[in-house]
Amino acid sequence: MDRSEAVKKIIGLLEEEFPTLSDMDLKADTALLSSGLLDSFAMVTVLSLVESAFGVSVDVNTLELSLFESPATISEVAIDKKYHKA
Repeated sequence: MDRSEAVKKIIGLLEEEFPTLSDMDLKADTALLSSGLLDSFAMVTVLSLVESAFGVSVDVNTLELSLFESPATISEVAIDKKYHKA
């Protein structure tokens, strides 16, 4: 899966899980946290969605919220974990 496909998948997951986002025209660079569209509590759900959809495990002890700022940055986390497992 390339980055573009991963971003589309993330956007689809976000729109499905958070109905208020489906009314917006989410783009790869849409600010989710700094804009207030999602809060840190919602990020727990997003993390779970990413882990399930991409078959990855993310260590929450090393996680930075900035990595979940936009669909693009979320997709980078997913791709990195999927293809560069440590």
